[in-house]
Amino acid sequence: MNTRRTTRRSTPNSRRGIALLLVLIAMATATTLTLGWLASQDNASIVGRNIATAAEARALACSGIDIAASITQTETSWHVPGGDGMLLSNYTLGSGTIDLAILDQATNAPPTEDTTDLLVTATGRIGELTQIVTASISLLENDDGNLEGEVDDFALFALRSIELSN
Repeated sequence: MNTRRTTRRSTPNSRRGIALLLVLIAMATATTLTLGWLASQDNASIVGRNIATAAEARALACSGIDIAASITQTETSWHVPGGDGMLLSNYTLGSGTIDLAILDQATNAPPTEDTTDLLVTATGRIGELTQIVTASISLLENDDGNLEGEVDDFALFALRSIELSN
């Protein structure tokens, strides 16, 4: 008798196709994330440079406020009647320029001899970037009723040492 024996080949496991699909999805996700990260790094140096320039311009404007406070404590004629209130215009400081405007807080006009409360606006510019800082300065009167024009005290701060020479 002739008997035929038929052997059935087993069909491939259907789970192997799912594993391949999962690997392809993981690879696509990793590629997309990598490309997104690389694209975000494209402008990081520009953003960093702009942040540094903005901080430098703000520091210039804050230095302008300090300069204005120092000028008001001197005998400089910063409160000239009929002036426009501009103390400094395009004054070069460091790698930028500053503008200083002083107004009387009570009248919002340029200061006069009687002005004791000032509104100082300092504008710091580095290239095309501008930062504006506004501060209030109050001038104190001494016992004689005159405005204090001297700085009697000062302080020096250092991390390691301070050297003074003639």
